[in-house]
Order: sequence, then C-alpha cells, then structure tokens
Amino acid sequence: MEFSHLFELLAFSLFIVSVWHFKKSFGKENIFLFFIPAIIWGFIVELTTIKFYNIYVYPETFYLALFGVPLSIAFGWATAIYIGYFITTRKFHIKDLFGISTETAAVSMFLDFLILEPIAYFYKLWVWQHNDFWFGAPLFNFVGWFLVISIFMFSYNYVKKLKSENKQLGYFTLLLLVGLIILQVITLIYRSIFGWF
Repeated sequence: MEFSHLFELLAFSLFIVSVWHFKKSFGKENIFLFFIPAIIWGFIVELTTIKFYNIYVYPETFYLALFGVPLSIAFGWATAIYIGYFITTRKFHIKDLFGISTETAAVSMFLDFLILEPIAYFYKLWVWQHNDFWFGAPLFNFVGWFLVISIFMFSYNYVKKLKSENKQLGYFTLLLLVGLIILQVITLIYRSIFGWF
C-alpha cells in the first residue's frame, strides 16, 4: 500500500471530523458556507500553482485526483483552515475581522510548517522542483499559505454576516476571485524580483 493512499484516507477522515466539530462548536448554520468554498478554494490554489508555476508535483499514486490535483489535498486545505479558525476564535478568543483572518492563517501555516511539509518530504506526497528552505519547500510557500488563508478567512467572515444566501454566495465568489487575482499578481512580482520561490 502506498503512503499516499493512507494519506488520502486520513485527509478525508479528518475532514469529516472537522465538519462534525464545526457543527458542535459553531452550529450547523454556516457549515456549507465554510467548507464547500474552502474545498474549492484549496483546489483552485493548488491547480493554479502546479499548472502555472510548476514549482512542485504530485506523484500519480493518489487514487482521487482531478487535473493533477489530489482531491485529498483540497479537502486537507479545508481541514487546515478550520483547525486554524477554531484555535483562533475559541482558544485565542480573537473577534475582529483582521485578527481572525491573520491569526487563522498563521496557525494553519504552522500546521503545514511543522507537520505537513516534513511528512510530505519523507513520503514523497509532493515533490518540490528545487530542494529549498524547509524540507524542500521554499520560503514563499509559507508566505503563500498565509496569504491564501487570510484571503479566505477575510471573505468568509465578511459574507457570513449577510442574511441572504444568494448574497453570501455572490459576494464570496467575487471576493475569492479578487483574492485569486491578488495572489497571482503578488506571485508574479515576487518571481520577477527573486526568480525562484
């Protein structure tokens, strides 16, 4: 059995636990508003990163993948964001929009730094094109994590206050599209100045 198969099972299991924990901690009202966009956001970020910038690759050993992106990775993004959100709001008791967005991003980024990147390095879950800063991952990877999650959390906390589900979905989509453009501009500027990530 490939380790990637075990990783997929673990990622989907942790996602299910996260959804259950969200319902227990925050109620069921915003479950879909949080998790569905988080999965899609994670997938789009992964897709744009591997297709446009080609800085890492996934092996073909994952069972479930779409356009070269393992679906477990997209679900993993949602789980990592939720863990950061829970710790930020329930343990650190952060209440303001900016604080929730940045603290959630910082906590989730440290999950990647301390757990995901070392595991991925040893088990070849993803392989960086250049062996760099931390278990192969470049420093910009962690800046990217911070920006990706900050944008998602800012958007989520902004739209969850709206009463209309149509407005929530519309504004969420718009904010994330703008966020994706901002991410691409930052990435292009960074690459034009520093070259490799």
